[in-house]
Amino acid sequence: MNNRIYFVVILLASMISPTMAWSAPCITSGGVITSNTGACTLTPDTYRVHLYKTGLCNNIDPSSATPPDMDANCITTFDSGSSPLAISVVDNVSQPITGGTVTRPPNKTYTHGFVLIEKTIDIKTSVTFSTSINGPGGVTGSAGGQGLVCWTMTGTAGAGYYTMCGSSVDNSNYGFTSSIVNDLGTGGGGITCTDHFHCTYIEAPYDTTYAYLLNGSVKATSTSAVTALLGFAAFTTPVTVDDASTAMDVKFRVTQGVTVDPSSGINLYTAVFKTITAVH
Repeated sequence: MNNRIYFVVILLASMISPTMAWSAPCITSGGVITSNTGACTLTPDTYRVHLYKTGLCNNIDPSSATPPDMDANCITTFDSGSSPLAISVVDNVSQPITGGTVTRPPNKTYTHGFVLIEKTIDIKTSVTFSTSINGPGGVTGSAGGQGLVCWTMTGTAGAGYYTMCGSSVDNSNYGFTSSIVNDLGTGGGGITCTDHFHCTYIEAPYDTTYAYLLNGSVKATSTSAVTALLGFAAFTTPVTVDDASTAMDVKFRVTQGVTVDPSSGINLYTAVFKTITAVH
């Protein structure tokens, strides 16, 4: 087929602020943040997800608090195997997905797409401000430093300081900050949730999307039990795979992939991303 079939999946990553909706883009001029009065989002330098599976579905209702029966109603088009495939995403840079198993879906019309990823999402980025700012702790001389530039440090968000600020990036401690996504929050900003482990996101012009936090193959019931994130998108128009379909592309859109949070000094942590799959 000549036309491409797209689906968009939004996974709501809110490790630090459980009730966080999708924050507005940061106010910038020439790549420099000019306002830090509230949480906002930017494109990170690198955004890393750990992908298990992608695929297509029919006869499912992901608006239900109970996850759909994947075995009965979905076709897996990519499977990483026993371990997830780490994918480092750089905005507007294309790269092939290597490893895992790719399976051509049967010729038919599909109503939904899905993606399954590990609960840990990593970002590596630096941001520049128009005025000097305090790092985590929010006071001059705190362990998070002070300066015009802030950057992510190697470690896990929430486990001590994981953002540093100074006059320029210190490459000795510049690295990936990992966010463990174990709570989707309670909604707001276009998001409605049945509980902290299942939410619906409506945002024009994209397809309505749904997210579950799983414990194995079932929905998690506690933050400590979360093992993975499962997202679905309901195609506005059902899509058809036919004999002319030869490939399936998976793209990650991370335009708002990092949250800049000034609530107590500056903290940088994972925000939402979108995956776009094209059959052509």
